[in-house]
Amino acid sequence: MASPKNVVFGFLGTQLDGGLGPKRWERWRPSVDLCRHDDFVVDRLVLFADAQHAGLYDVVKKDIESVSPDTTVEAVALELNDPWDFEEVFGKLLDFSQRWTWKPERESYFAHITTGSHVAQICMFLLTEARYLPAKLLQTSPPRGAGREKRDSPGVLSVIDLDLSRYDRILSRFKREQQTARERLKDGIATKSALYNETIDASSRSPRRRARRCCCSARRALVRASSRSESMVSRRSGRSSRASSSS
Repeated sequence: MASPKNVVFGFLGTQLDGGLGPKRWERWRPSVDLCRHDDFVVDRLVLFADAQHAGLYDVVKKDIESVSPDTTVEAVALELNDPWDFEEVFGKLLDFSQRWTWKPERESYFAHITTGSHVAQICMFLLTEARYLPAKLLQTSPPRGAGREKRDSPGVLSVIDLDLSRYDRILSRFKREQQTARERLKDGIATKSALYNETIDASSRSPRRRARRCCCSARRALVRASSRSESMVSRRSGRSSRASSSS
């Protein structure tokens, strides 16, 4: 039985893969150099790209074909109004994953998370973790060293299999830190309020500034709710006292 073909999905790096003149060969370009590794054969490279960068895609495609003639390069149109909009990026990648015809018995899949905006990289990670992208993560980095040796090297390539048990430790640590963040945001306040707890959970997943803002709002809401409760208890106590006196 033939070995599965390696299929890699990634974003066209509009910055890191950039360059149209001959000097582009003097620097590391992740999508191109990914296909130069002797110990990792890329049979098929699928690049998410938009119409605005069609010229760059053509250059990158030709460069890959020149250094790795056996690699098939294809583009998947992914038009993003805002590549930093989490909801938009995640939604379009999810749609792609549901349209794609997966053939795990014949192909091995990899998600290249070095290119694209940070939001795109996070979305690729999340979709891979959730198995919407049934792939391993692929991370590349520039070559180490100096001089000719550095220029000739394709850099460093790491394969990360989220199914492996050793990554369970990373997930466990993340969950512990997330729980600690929740407790800090609650500031020791114990409450069964679903709204308050939901706000805190959202805050612990948000950027620090937004978290502080949500935390303050949640605390103010809790204080108002507590004040209302105390006021109601006081009124009820007053009515009970007057009723007792009358009797």
